[in-house]
Amino acid sequence: MTASWRGNFDEPLLTIKCITYNHEPFIRDALNGFLMQKTDFPFRIVVHDDASNDSTQEIIKHYAGRYPNVIKTILQEKNLHSRGIKRGPYVDPLVAGQYIALCEGDDYWIDANKLQRQVNVLAANPNYSASAENSLIHFLSTNDIGAFSKLPDHLVSIPEMLRGRVFSTASVVHRASGIAGRDEALRVAGDIGTWCYLATRGEIHYRSVFSSVYRRGAHGAVLGTDPLNWARKIERWNDDLEAFLAEPQLTWLFKRRNFANYHIAGCNSALSVAARLTAWKKCIQYDRTGALRSLAGRLPIAGPMAKKARSYLEREREESRLWARHEAWMRKTDRRIQSNLVIGVTSLPARIEKAWMAIVSLLDQEIGAEKVVLVLAEEEFPSRALPSEYRLLETVGLEILWVSRNSGGYKKLLPILERYPGCDVITADDGVVYSNSMVSELLEARNLGSRTIVGHGGWQMRALEGRLLPSRLWPYAAGGTASPSVLLPGREGIFYPREFLRSGELKNLDRALELCPTADDIWFWAVSVLEGWVPYCIGNHAIDTIHPQRGAPELGQLNLDADDVQVANAIGHFDIAIAQTL
Repeated sequence: MTASWRGNFDEPLLTIKCITYNHEPFIRDALNGFLMQKTDFPFRIVVHDDASNDSTQEIIKHYAGRYPNVIKTILQEKNLHSRGIKRGPYVDPLVAGQYIALCEGDDYWIDANKLQRQVNVLAANPNYSASAENSLIHFLSTNDIGAFSKLPDHLVSIPEMLRGRVFSTASVVHRASGIAGRDEALRVAGDIGTWCYLATRGEIHYRSVFSSVYRRGAHGAVLGTDPLNWARKIERWNDDLEAFLAEPQLTWLFKRRNFANYHIAGCNSALSVAARLTAWKKCIQYDRTGALRSLAGRLPIAGPMAKKARSYLEREREESRLWARHEAWMRKTDRRIQSNLVIGVTSLPARIEKAWMAIVSLLDQEIGAEKVVLVLAEEEFPSRALPSEYRLLETVGLEILWVSRNSGGYKKLLPILERYPGCDVITADDGVVYSNSMVSELLEARNLGSRTIVGHGGWQMRALEGRLLPSRLWPYAAGGTASPSVLLPGREGIFYPREFLRSGELKNLDRALELCPTADDIWFWAVSVLEGWVPYCIGNHAIDTIHPQRGAPELGQLNLDADDVQVANAIGHFDIAIAQTL
């Protein structure tokens, strides 16, 4: 480890800060991950243990005895956290160097080049205050492995971090100067507060490479905390951070964060009725509509509020607002229609009650299609009985195409090719309310390449040592990515040119159902790559999801467990060497 270091142990370029408490099963992995790092600079490891009552301190002492010049320890005899004492005054005097890396004792690193790579990024970009990378999540209760993030490489914004966690703490390396003054500016704002503070001092660069593992399970402090007390704690953090940032446009994000945590407490049946009512009152304070919608007729404690909630919902129904939007749109006289363009969508009996909302958004596009076609299987709707909304939509441009064979998601494209040969087709999802620029953005992007298939969102396939990684580890494709290794999901909307739709292999439904029975988008991708077409991802991954009636499955969820098998089937059948190109 130290053979390649330039410099001496007493003047490290970087300090690794590791905080532990009762991490006996995990701390060896953390320390081994630090010690395997290959760098050309010296670094220091500072480990603070908050009076663990297991063997964590003995393990730390063993490693510190083997590496006394590298590992510095603070081993508390009495727990600081339970007494409300901050650990900074104990840890900070041992921190040295230009950079700080973070990793708690129950997480660990899996990439020996992590530190060198992130320090190189920061050294080459003086405007960056921090570097973060992706992590794997290890769910201890099930032993499953997942991806912490699906995002592509990008610079992370403050609103993005307030919407949800983008990266794990174990993935971060930041400039030591980047947190100067943080403790005076932020009293209690936690990790998110630190990241936002760093974002005010420079850019935070995120890279989608997996370099650490974040363990999630019953050992964690958050999971062992009373949910109402945790919501109150997060509320204090948010108040602290909102006052520091002082940006009125972020207020709605702080309200949403507070609502989310109090909503978890309000729905927790293990809490007392009084505690849950307290949580629901807070939910109403931060999001009246969301709280009443969730309360109405759903929770036992909702009795006193049920009548009020239901009457409120009747006045403020999402459907009414959508119809108002549609009626206003239909009154416009300057609507543009794209000739030879058809939008295809399909649905299931369990989803048809709400799917009309997606249809309305497809009819209300800035640039409309000549036809919006809803393809339904007669065997799923034997009486052809549909909610009344569809009869009304047929009068303003919707075509309902009945087919005898139920081919699942393939219905949204293949039957349309027979009915409208020579047309371009956009496939859409029945569970999404689309923005009215969805079509125009696809049409604009299609002109970027003569043999491109354009999608709003996409997954960037990833391989390791020539083998394709499981799809759950693929990040979102970055906007503007054109590559055979991009898989475009139909959920966000995909534009298929008429030239591609002439493919005979594309229409081989028997073969498609044999290889990819529940993953039409994978079949369409495989045929496109086989025939030299390039998927192009615009990068619009954020969409508004319709909440179907309880029990209705998401079409994408039906595919989730079988996606990897179906990708392998398609790649094997067409002999696509996709892993070797990544």
